[in-house]
Amino acid sequence: MQQLSNSPAPESHTDSYSPSQRALGRIVRPILLWLTNPVLRILATFHVSPNLLSLLQIPLGILMIIVIPTNHAAVLFLIAACLTLDGLDGLLARFTGTANLFGALVDQCADQIREVLTVAAVAGIGVLSPVIGTVYGVLYPLTNIGLYLVNARGGSVTPTFKSVLTFYPFLALYLLGGPNWLDAAGSLTLAAMSLTVAQCLWALRRLLT
Repeated sequence: MQQLSNSPAPESHTDSYSPSQRALGRIVRPILLWLTNPVLRILATFHVSPNLLSLLQIPLGILMIIVIPTNHAAVLFLIAACLTLDGLDGLLARFTGTANLFGALVDQCADQIREVLTVAAVAGIGVLSPVIGTVYGVLYPLTNIGLYLVNARGGSVTPTFKSVLTFYPFLALYLLGGPNWLDAAGSLTLAAMSLTVAQCLWALRRLLT
């Protein structure tokens, strides 16, 4: 006769965040909701969909590729706009009570496409190694898929590193007219993503056996 365990089932999450990032989000999110309340009210009044905010990152990412050869300031503005949309979509979903699994999936897919387009933009003008850019475009989705699968099965992976901390500061430095350290920053980011993918595979191996 099979015995039932009294221990609680592991909590699953349909996202690609680490426990530390999720804990930080619980602290920061109420502050952001308060700060952005006027903007969220306007968006809700005009019935703007959180999914629309997520998907807007994709044409903005394509626009980066078009304008980066001639206008670095515009690219910096587009990156800031994408990161703002990335934050507002989830806040708007919570503000309007429309947060759901499909919206979370749209958000993650749009984020990944925008990230790949951003890297393609700088690689396309030769300021980032095409090898680094190509591997980046493969590893970034793999890290998010791996974290999603681990979280969905109640596991966890930590620490993880977000490219907004390891790559984007150096990208902003270059776009502002500073030195080009993108290959070094890209290599650091690839190392961090490789570690995350390895951790995800190890965690899934334990969770599936």
